[in-house]
Amino acid sequence: MERGFLLTDKLKKCPDCGKYLDLSSDRVLIEYFENGKVVCPYSDCKQNLKLFELLLGMLDEHSALFGMHYELLGCKHYTVCPIIKTNQYYNLDLKEEIGNGKLVNVISINPREPQIGNIPVISAPSIYPRDLLFENNELSIYGLPIEGGEDTKYLISFIFAPEEVTEDLSNMLLLDAFRFYAEEDYRNMVLSANTAVEILFNKFFNNLLCDSNSLKNEEGNISSDNKDRIKGFLKNGATYGYKLYPFFPFISEIREFPGLNRKISKKLDNLKDKRNRLIHEGKPDLKNEEGLKNREEIKEELIAAFLTFKYFKLIHGF
Repeated sequence: MERGFLLTDKLKKCPDCGKYLDLSSDRVLIEYFENGKVVCPYSDCKQNLKLFELLLGMLDEHSALFGMHYELLGCKHYTVCPIIKTNQYYNLDLKEEIGNGKLVNVISINPREPQIGNIPVISAPSIYPRDLLFENNELSIYGLPIEGGEDTKYLISFIFAPEEVTEDLSNMLLLDAFRFYAEEDYRNMVLSANTAVEILFNKFFNNLLCDSNSLKNEEGNISSDNKDRIKGFLKNGATYGYKLYPFFPFISEIREFPGLNRKISKKLDNLKDKRNRLIHEGKPDLKNEEGLKNREEIKEELIAAFLTFKYFKLIHGF
């Protein structure tokens, strides 16, 4: 059976020169975080790029249909070409390719032959959690016969998260948020994206306080009592809203490292407000409330959450 990685377009064209840009590359994102802008890398262009708006395009219907948005988070496309026999189950075992990673989504199952003798049907319970459908990185496909009934070769394209992605909780929560957005499950998108960002901010402030010499003993270690005090302060005193503003901009200024720009911070604040309305008031009905305008708004908040994840990874090393 033919197998191989699929090189897809996770790229966007520069609006000026029309050449392709890798929007998720470390170079592009570090330039954005450190300088507040990104220029086209091609020597015959060098135009300023609107990175945030270009990233929004990764969540449009075409990109989401082919799973390009998952690639922003380190996922990979892979293809296999099995022969599916009519009236039989084909067990697609992907453990060798995926290893300790996780199957995220099946993008397409298309025939490789002009004449087909069956229709591939993914076998799953009528009501199932997604993890059950892709349990153990295996997929069961039944060859439902049609006229002729010959065995048919298919090209199956799927996306998986490598092990280094699955080991990062914030990354996996964002992966869930991207999937929920594509499925129009905006409530769970808000909860997943906001939780991912909260984890990152809490880790930053915990590291900051634990590295403070004023809280260390003579041996240069943090005592268990001080660890408890830090934990209590971050939970009950400096809650997420205060971490986001004013503490983080203030720390960025006095420590002289690039902070998050105002656009990202504002979108994170809006995301936080939506999360609080969901948890405390049972609102909002994100799928129906204000229609398209609301969808565009939460798309921006999801990209802000993605950029925050990349910011802490690239600027602060986690």
